[in-house]
Amino acid sequence: MKPLLIRNTLSALLLCAATGSYAASVESEVSATDNVVIGAASEKVTLRVTGYKNLKGSESVLGSFYVSTTSSLGQLVYTLAPEHEPSVYNTGTGAYLIMGKIKNEAGDPFQIYIDGARVVNNINGEEWAIPSSTTVSGGVNKHDPRQNIMPGTYNIGLRAALYQQ
Repeated sequence: MKPLLIRNTLSALLLCAATGSYAASVESEVSATDNVVIGAASEKVTLRVTGYKNLKGSESVLGSFYVSTTSSLGQLVYTLAPEHEPSVYNTGTGAYLIMGKIKNEAGDPFQIYIDGARVVNNINGEEWAIPSSTTVSGGVNKHDPRQNIMPGTYNIGLRAALYQQ
């Protein structure tokens, strides 16, 4: 009985050590599909956002996203959710990023940006990224890779829509 107990305990400890060594695993994926009506045609926009868990404080990519549409009537646009206070950052190289803040459950703020944008435009008072095609994927990244992110759970929200001028 005693050797069996020791062997089971060792197996459990080895399993814990093995599972604890994995980093940057997928925590959750949120998919959303919505139909918008432009004129008499119904067009579909698909948005998928993936977040990661077990990240080290020094990791720079915190999540990823994918947006697509089959529309030929409107321009695909996307941005951070309003709770992230999105704004535009000029990199100085002719590129622009949509910046925002995420907070953990303790309220610690951390600055992020989404990449994958080609052009950023102010639409109805909000900053939106406009990709060069009907499909775009990108990452949710730390703004300053030298700064460590505080431990905690951070919610990352993105929005996508069709824009017609």
